[in-house]
Amino acid sequence: TEKIHPESESQPIISIQTSHGQVYQTRYLIAADGVHSFARKSFGIPMMGNRSMQNLMNIHFRTNPKLSNMLMEDSDQAMLHFVYNSHLIGAFVCHDGRRGEWVLQVPFFPPYQTMDDFSIDKVRDMVWAGLGVDRHEANECDFDVLSIRPWTMSSLVAQSYVNKSNNMILVGDAAHAFPPAGGFGM
Repeated sequence: TEKIHPESESQPIISIQTSHGQVYQTRYLIAADGVHSFARKSFGIPMMGNRSMQNLMNIHFRTNPKLSNMLMEDSDQAMLHFVYNSHLIGAFVCHDGRRGEWVLQVPFFPPYQTMDDFSIDKVRDMVWAGLGVDRHEANECDFDVLSIRPWTMSSLVAQSYVNKSNNMILVGDAAHAFPPAGGFGM
């Protein structure tokens, strides 16, 4: 965590204190400190847009080597796999298919749904329904559920990418928050 102390505009020096107590002074700062940017907040730069486009449940799972090989037989695998069938609507995000790192994103509708609707057994059924692999026929194929977490998709952009003194610039997630699959017209 950093502490940023914007100085007066007549002297555009930025003092930064790290979480370890080190203090740095600089004339220019590139703020790449993420979607909850401390720098952006310190300089009072608001975010504009839609804070809640959709709620999703992230199901992070790891396939065993046999299932990973089965899923990656085609070497031209895409990163995003959208599934719409009678058992599941969701998007599989392949972080590393060879190592079996995946996330399944499923629409989540609070308050009509709660974490209880995403038990390990229900989540495992969802993953199998989306993989297109019959778990009863896929001998020795399996996966481990690593986490089940809700999140809210946003579409936000900083009102300005620079501070009033023009010596701090926001980059990356500090400047915008948008769906991981694209800007959707941002």
